[in-house]
Amino acid sequence: MVRLSQQVEASRRRPDFGVRYDHMNGLGSTPNQFTVMGMVTLPFVPWAAREYKANTAALGLEARAVQQQRASLLNDAAGRLSTLQSDLLTQRELVDNYDRGILPALRKSYQVTLLAYQQNTAQLPAVVEALDTWLRTRLQALDTQNELLALTVRYDQELEQ
Repeated sequence: MVRLSQQVEASRRRPDFGVRYDHMNGLGSTPNQFTVMGMVTLPFVPWAAREYKANTAALGLEARAVQQQRASLLNDAAGRLSTLQSDLLTQRELVDNYDRGILPALRKSYQVTLLAYQQNTAQLPAVVEALDTWLRTRLQALDTQNELLALTVRYDQELEQ
């Protein structure tokens, strides 16, 4: 758009030629009238030449500014995407740690404490504490999975933009 404006401004420095043709029907006994006019505009004036050059240069600077804004937007988008990728990787590792290590270990701890209570070698508060820890950790794991899904949605939306 800016380049087209720049080309239009540059073309204004050239001489402009025009022809105008008019026709008027006469009423009654008046004859038909025809008019032909020729026009020429010559931008010879020095201040007009400076104006055209200045406008062309200004439009060139605007075109460069638009290109730099576009590059800046692309750079910002790339930065957001790389940040989201690293966040996704971190959340995936955290979910994997919960699934493979933390939750099975806490479940086994609860089962061992429950078995010890059934054999009368452990107290009930220890069983309740182990169960509470396991359930709270499961909720944390579910929250982490929810965050992972939200990050995935944000990443896909950012890719579409």
